[in-house]
Amino acid sequence: MNSYQSLSRESEIPENEQPLNYAEGKRSKTYATETSSPPIRVEPVEEQKSKSLSAMRQHASKQIDQLQKQADLLVKQARQIESRVELAEKIGKARFGFKPVLLQHYFLYRKNIDTASKEMNEEVVGEDLTLSLVGPEEWNDLCPYGMLIAKVRQLGDSTWEVVENDGC
Repeated sequence: MNSYQSLSRESEIPENEQPLNYAEGKRSKTYATETSSPPIRVEPVEEQKSKSLSAMRQHASKQIDQLQKQADLLVKQARQIESRVELAEKIGKARFGFKPVLLQHYFLYRKNIDTASKEMNEEVVGEDLTLSLVGPEEWNDLCPYGMLIAKVRQLGDSTWEVVENDGC
C-alpha cells in the first residue's frame, strides 16, 4: 500500500479531527457547497455602516431624552426650593404675636400700603405681611389683615410648607 493511500483513509485521521457526519463538515464552510444550498449574501459595508449609525443615533436620542427628563425634574425641584425660601423670607418679615407650633396651620396675609412720605415728599409702596391663626372664612365681614397669600404650616426642621396657595 502506498503511503498516500494510507493517509487518505478515514480510520487513520484522529477522532477529534474527523467530522461527526457528512452534513457537519459542510456547515463549517462559509460558502455554499451544493446547488440547493441557500445563497450566502454579504451585506455591503456602506449598508452595515448606515444601520450601525442609525442604531447609535436612536440609542443616543433615547439617552438624551432621559437626561432631559432628569434635568426638567431637577429644575422643578430647584423652583420648589426657591419658592419655599421666598415663603420663609415673607414669613420672617411678617408680624405675628405668638410662637408657631409645629404642623399647625397658619394664614399669611398681605395688606398693600400706599403712603406718602412726608419727609421725602415721594410715594412709598410696600407690603404689610401678617401671619395669623385665624383663617379668612372665620372673619365676619372683612379681614383686617388684607388679602390671603397662603395657608402654611411649620415643619419639624423649622421650614415652612404651603398647604394651600392663593397666589403669592
